[in-house]
Amino acid sequence: MGKGLIPADIPTWKQRRRAIQPGFHQKYLQAMTTMFGECALVTANKLERSESSIVNLETEYYSLALDIIGKGIFNFDFNCVEQESPVIDSVYGVLKECEHRSTFYLPYWNLPFADTLVPRQRKFKEDMQYINGQLDVLIDKARNSQSLDDIEALQARNYDEVNDKSLLRF
Repeated sequence: MGKGLIPADIPTWKQRRRAIQPGFHQKYLQAMTTMFGECALVTANKLERSESSIVNLETEYYSLALDIIGKGIFNFDFNCVEQESPVIDSVYGVLKECEHRSTFYLPYWNLPFADTLVPRQRKFKEDMQYINGQLDVLIDKARNSQSLDDIEALQARNYDEVNDKSLLRF
């Protein structure tokens, strides 16, 4: 997780928390709650349409979570619930590798050339490059559509009329 918001040291955490603070007001949270419900409804409808009596709920919940993260943080519809996506394949690959690394005794992935010689590490490197490339595009898109509003303007905004209400814009 690097130095993201959760595992960051105190000074880094304070700086990043202040940056996202404007997003945590009632109207914005209501808009996000509505979006969460819409995403959950898509999943529920898919499960209802399913002809199989056996469903892999872990996969369904991963897809739902990634759709919510995509819309809520990046203003991007991965549409994972309804279709397979190369982004999802890469995210699953990275998650599996993280799980593997957390349970393996020797950190062989830190050895020189492990990311080119070991197929599993080569795949992890490719997945990370793909994910980071997609994130770079979304970050650039958010930067280019950013507007500077004061906190009162953000709190008074009608989020039903905002095209990009992602957390990344804040």
